[in-house]
Amino acid sequence: MKNITVIVLIGLLMAGGCATQNSYILNDGAESQLKIRQIQTKSFETSNKILVLKNVISSMQDSAFVIDRADDLIGVVSGTKFKGNSTVKMSVTVKIRGEEAIVRVNARHGRATIKDPKIYQDFFSLLSKSLFLAANNIEA
Repeated sequence: MKNITVIVLIGLLMAGGCATQNSYILNDGAESQLKIRQIQTKSFETSNKILVLKNVISSMQDSAFVIDRADDLIGVVSGTKFKGNSTVKMSVTVKIRGEEAIVRVNARHGRATIKDPKIYQDFFSLLSKSLFLAANNIEA
């Protein structure tokens, strides 16, 4: 009887320890995932999805990406940039919500998501300038 009690207690302690550790990992992962998503997302004051997609393509090409695929129906553009023996893949999603376009960029080097905010800020800066020029009918 004592053996069974000891085994049950050890099992409960191990399960409790695992649950605590897993909840910490999940919370930490969810928080960092939210931060990454905030870095990767920007809204623009336009409801013209095609205009935004065209300027996403131009901005990606200006950043040396080769466009792999563009789908205006679902609002996704993906491309690849070749750097030496490695590649950077970028996928951009455009969704219209009311009178604004929500643009989310996901850049990956190999299998790892690029988390450097500067990469995303530079792309959004280029896209903002491109959209401004297009909205004001200014040729670059």
